[in-house]
Amino acid sequence: MDDRSSQKALLRRWPQPSPATAVTGGESGQQFFDDSSLAFFVLTSGGFFHWTNAAWTRSFGWTEDDLQGEPCLNFIHPEDRDCFDTAITPPVDRAANSSLLARFRDRQGGYHLLEWSMEPNAIGLLQGLARQFTRSETTDGAAERARAQLEQRYARLANDWQAGSPADCKLPVAVGEAHITTDSKGVITGLNRVAEQLTGWALDAARGLPLDHVLSLHRPSAGEKIPNPGLEALRSGAPSTLTEPAHIVRKNGLHVPVELAAAPVFNGTGQPAGAVSVFFDVSCTRDLAERVRHSATHDDLTGLLNRSEFEERLNHVLAAASPPPHALLQLDLDRFRIINDSCGHVAGDELLRQVAGELQLQIRPRDTLARLGSDEFVLLLEKCTPEQAHRKACDIQSFIRNFRFSWGDSSFQIGMSIGIALIDEQATSSRRILEHAESACAMAKEAGRDRIYVFDKGDKHDQHQSTYRYWVTKVTEALETDKIELMAQPIVAIQTGEEKGSHFEVLARLRDDDGNMIPPASFINAAERYNLMPRLDRYVVSKVFRWLADNPAAVVDLDICSINLSASTLGDDRFPGFLKELVRRYRIPTHKVCFEITETMAIRNLSKTIELAAEFKRLGFLFSLDDFGSGFASYHYLKRLPVDFLKIDGEFVRGILEDPMDEAMVRSMNEIGHIMGKKTIAEYVESQPLLEKLKHIGVDYVQGFTIGEPNHLLVMH
Repeated sequence: MDDRSSQKALLRRWPQPSPATAVTGGESGQQFFDDSSLAFFVLTSGGFFHWTNAAWTRSFGWTEDDLQGEPCLNFIHPEDRDCFDTAITPPVDRAANSSLLARFRDRQGGYHLLEWSMEPNAIGLLQGLARQFTRSETTDGAAERARAQLEQRYARLANDWQAGSPADCKLPVAVGEAHITTDSKGVITGLNRVAEQLTGWALDAARGLPLDHVLSLHRPSAGEKIPNPGLEALRSGAPSTLTEPAHIVRKNGLHVPVELAAAPVFNGTGQPAGAVSVFFDVSCTRDLAERVRHSATHDDLTGLLNRSEFEERLNHVLAAASPPPHALLQLDLDRFRIINDSCGHVAGDELLRQVAGELQLQIRPRDTLARLGSDEFVLLLEKCTPEQAHRKACDIQSFIRNFRFSWGDSSFQIGMSIGIALIDEQATSSRRILEHAESACAMAKEAGRDRIYVFDKGDKHDQHQSTYRYWVTKVTEALETDKIELMAQPIVAIQTGEEKGSHFEVLARLRDDDGNMIPPASFINAAERYNLMPRLDRYVVSKVFRWLADNPAAVVDLDICSINLSASTLGDDRFPGFLKELVRRYRIPTHKVCFEITETMAIRNLSKTIELAAEFKRLGFLFSLDDFGSGFASYHYLKRLPVDFLKIDGEFVRGILEDPMDEAMVRSMNEIGHIMGKKTIAEYVESQPLLEKLKHIGVDYVQGFTIGEPNHLLVMH
């Protein structure tokens, strides 16, 4: 039995409720429905939720109390409400099960495409169930199921039609179902009210006319006439259905898409008495099917192609006779996270929509643009030389530099890192080409962002080191073999000029196959993407604590040791317990350890940050807010965060000698920090003039290559 047959069986077995049992059939019935993974419901005659089982909470976040008494239509997608309203507002004589597709809103505001099956019960309520409709369920399959249900329906009608005058026959009617009856010569003898509405013909006007005159069927595109199943059923003496999409042409000339089936009817002596044609309007169903088909191949946010459809297009280009060269560009927005975290996801979504729309204006009709996810786009340039591909990348990058995103009273400038993978005669794998473009884009980001990089097959670094898969393997191996090296960069008290040498920030580093030190930007993104950061954070914290325990002389001179934590660790409820165990094991002075998290991460998880900071305080640790100022809402949140240090975002610090706005921002952050009793640290201090400027502004501490480069932790003592 397939899923839908099972659903119908469940609906048929649903206990017909009395007021006492309220819909569930008693205590045992209630237990069955609560344990079920299917979302059961009961609606009142006005379409209000009367009862729902626990599956609605598990799947969509709504409790029974949330839904009870609420109009069901309020949760249905606006584009699907007309069809859904028709289904839940039946005529009094309705007796059949109905099924439709409609999108339902969950508690987070997202929509789920559900298949709804429902029928009236014994006390006038509408009971049913809803299940997730996956994109893998093809519209062709749905059409076949609809035809099968229709065939069952007209077979039942034909069996119920006893010998006698077809015109006098009364047929049971399901909602939205049109019936036309004919005699043995194909002359119309009856129409029900739905048939009158769909065809535009009144019963009195249609009676006596040929069936093909009133029920005129045509192909949707060419307008050619299609053989009528009602006449075919009379001719063959067997049931007949439409085998292709069809429209009926109403009396006023308008077209209506329909599903239709017909069956011959015989009298008591086995002689043909006529035929019955059953049909219904499928406008809503076909519109929704088209939306489902579009949604399966396109990104919901931007309307661009999604990853799976883009890979299909790329495979088609590789398999086509059209000769190369072609080019694939990966386009990643720079500084997107700052906007998304500081202004919220609504602003981030709007930025992505605007960028997608502008990119479409920059490409040729034969080019293919898609969104892979987050702030990543790809562009396939067919019949494009390497020079043309690079020129197009330069044009896109120049346009993005001049693009300004406005949100509220703020205006933001963004950048774009672009990786280019060239497609030649040897290219056979779409997956490999995408990896090459991703590698090139990662190299563009590593070079300083807002860059263009062309993948070079002959460069071993390009082939391996900039791919996520490479870095995930590299980080995992380093964790398992204790090969992650810890560096320490000194922090100087600027007003006294004293470098205690023991106030430093711990930095994690890897070495490549040739023994060269690898900067964190190369592997941190991969570690974050594949959820390795909690493990990496715990490794670093454990190793630092063990070093402190093994070097008591260094601890005596230690002022503060700062350790960075990731967003993943911030959301880890077990991390405070992990810290307590380390403190118990190593007996370190917790007041000499400071944990740093970035401001954008703190804002994004504010309640969690406050909770974790309070736990740090209880254990005696210090707490620092890194990249302070990047969130554009810093002062509002700062009052709620129990931080000891503010590390001013280096993007502002490095520009204060040339940009008066950056200087004003640094001055403001420093002054506000002091008013609130916080110590301030300026990072990225890379010149003596910059150091003097910061000293004049009054920043407490500085950090950067001018102060001291990172040194191995083992030699710090």
